[in-house]
Amino acid sequence: MKLRQQLITAGRRNIVIVAIWAKGKCNIYDAYQVAKTLGYQDNSEDARRRLQNHYDEYLVLGGISADEYRLLAVFDGHSTRDIPLSVPGLSVGPTTVPDAFIADVPGNTVQEKLENMIYMHTGIRGESEQLWYLIGCMIKAFDTPWTSFVVVRH
Repeated sequence: MKLRQQLITAGRRNIVIVAIWAKGKCNIYDAYQVAKTLGYQDNSEDARRRLQNHYDEYLVLGGISADEYRLLAVFDGHSTRDIPLSVPGLSVGPTTVPDAFIADVPGNTVQEKLENMIYMHTGIRGESEQLWYLIGCMIKAFDTPWTSFVVVRH
């Protein structure tokens, strides 16, 4: 969500965040490590070749087929809203979500909205491993490549 806000501040529009379920998916690579191996430096004039721009970014070789049902959530909207979320056994953490997520997704609570969004995209209903990892990544409770966020710019 931080990169999304940076792009909006830079004047970009129609930015969408897509959360995917990467657990068990082959050919997923840490973009930071790939960039490091390619010799990218933070002081590069080309923004695409700056090492720090690939932190917390993953590369998916061959893409993700629609019938794999790995799309968990799509976050759209221009302004943001701070919300509290939690995972059982972990403390509550704050996160920021785009306003359209709050307004457009059915549900009374943010957790219900996330459950409904996962159900709409995967057919998995209710409290699931995907839900807990999505929330955990959103509040930065733990670091895992199982849930990855992709920034889509139009």
